[in-house]
Parts: sequence; structure tokens; C-alpha cells
Amino acid sequence: MTLETPSVNGRRKRNWRAGRNPQKGFALVEKMFYYYHRIRQAVEIARAEQGYYQSGGRTGGGSSNHAFISDPTATIAMKHYQPLGKVIINADRINEEVIVHPEKWLTIVEQTFMHFDDEELVSEILHRRFFENEPMATSCIELGLTYGKYYKLRDIGIDYALKCAIQLGVIKVFE
Repeated sequence: MTLETPSVNGRRKRNWRAGRNPQKGFALVEKMFYYYHRIRQAVEIARAEQGYYQSGGRTGGGSSNHAFISDPTATIAMKHYQPLGKVIINADRINEEVIVHPEKWLTIVEQTFMHFDDEELVSEILHRRFFENEPMATSCIELGLTYGKYYKLRDIGIDYALKCAIQLGVIKVFE
């Protein structure tokens, strides 16, 4: 679908800016880096509460045409084995935010830091920016970088994390 706008002389021109969505992948990955500690804490709480508030339950029986099985220990173990679908975290700008596939996002952030060794500037910049909330100017002065080099290194790290997110299926390239 292309959007067209009428022009003065009657011909129609394509309005490319009106039809494009802003880049959501890069900003989403950056947001998950910012929220990493909150996501990890929410996942730990959700895992701890899985067996506490929920009984083991039962499976089968009724209209499912399977035998009724009541094994609370096995049911809770299976719930712990399956990845969490969503967690809710307290966000800065809004009260609550739902994070879908939180354990995959934790894996993406951790894999990014493992990929770039501790000695590399990329991991240092990502750590300072997202975990310590250090201003860019401070990081540039302490590391002896120009603003352009700082953004280039940040983009390399976030781009790798974006590729990891695409590989894990958290972000779709096309729908």
C-alpha cells in the first residue's frame, strides 16, 4: 500500500514518510537493556510464586478425551520448565509495562555482553549507558572518545542484540 497525496497540478505524488513506521526494533532493544535488572527481578519473583499461589492442578479428564491425572509435583515442575510468557515491571515513564518473552530478552542482553569481551569498548559503553545511566559526555571524556565513535560503538552493540532478538523470534523482520 502506498499513500498518495494530491499535488497542485493534479498529479499524485507518493508520500513515503506518511506510510513508514518508525524503527521499532532498535528502540525496543535499547529499552530492554535499560529494563534488564527489572526484568530479571520480575522473572525471579514470577518463578518463585509459580508453586506458591497455584496448586499443582490436574490434567486430562472431561472433554479432552485423556485420562485424568493428578500429580501436583509433576505439574508444577512442568510449569517451571516452560518459559514465562509475560511479566509486568514498573517502568519509569509509565506505571507498568508488560514484557513479552522476558527470559528471551534476558538471554539477548547476556549474550550481547558475552559476545563483546569485558576488555572491548562496546561492552564498556553498553554497561555505562544502560546499567549505570552515565551521561554520554562523561563516558566520552573518561574513555577518550568522540561523540561519533561513542554512537558507532553503541550501535554495534545494539545491532548485535537486535540480530539476536531476530534469531530468537522476539522481533519479526516482516509480518
